Amino acid sequence: MTAEDEQDTDLLELASDIDHGRVTVTGGVFTDLDARRLEHELIDAAGTQPGGTLAVDLSGVTFLPSRAIRSLVMAQRSASARGTTLRLLAAEGSLSRRMLRAVGFDVQDPIAADEDSQDGPPPWTAS
Repeated sequence: MTAEDEQDTDLLELASDIDHGRVTVTGGVFTDLDARRLEHELIDAAGTQPGGTLAVDLSGVTFLPSRAIRSLVMAQRSASARGTTLRLLAAEGSLSRRMLRAVGFDVQDPIAADEDSQDGPPPWTAS
């Protein structure tokens, strides 16, 4: 793997699977532009799931600063206003799981979340 390949793996990638109510986030949230892209992607995707749940898989995130966490909070507020719940997912041991748990978010394992019913109470809220 070259230095260029390593840098490419850190670029923020957002993949929406609206039919399954899921957004997968990989790479790092390095800039304010990245944070805004994350926030807007989640808000747009949440708008397609009114009254439902949007799963946000952050397992592949390589850098998650406070500006990214703020984007998650803002997206959750917007989604909540539309009646949509954001469910944060991150694999055990991943950077994003450790960071989000450290600031008090409930984060589920993606495999377990797929097996669970999506009808329960919201796993986290932003006040």
